Amino acid sequence: MLKILHLPKFPIPLWTGIEQVFVFTGYRYEEYVSITNCIEVPNSSDTPVDTFVITAGSLLSVVMTLSPPETIVGFGHTHPADMPSPSDEDIEGIDDESFGVVLCNGNAVWYDSKGVIFPRLLG
Repeated sequence: MLKILHLPKFPIPLWTGIEQVFVFTGYRYEEYVSITNCIEVPNSSDTPVDTFVITAGSLLSVVMTLSPPETIVGFGHTHPADMPSPSDEDIEGIDDESFGVVLCNGNAVWYDSKGVIFPRLLG
């Protein structure tokens, strides 16, 4: 179970017709995560209504702002109101060291490489 030590307020935007993309930065030790920031990055997908793509350049621009040992700990993106959960592609696309968050209709649905998760907020 993901245990969140610190979670700053982050945006849960309403659907704008394209998937908006966010990178979460912070610190991770095993299942414990302290999230320090949520940074919006461009969606570089050719079909941003249906999918999102984060370029290496966008990730590098986020990494360049970090103070070690801070790192990228997760990713978020928006979904339309009728799709409040992560897709199979979302789940397959997240690595074992990260988490994902679908931001939809004012709610956040968290997931990892195994499926939907229910993180515990400790802080």
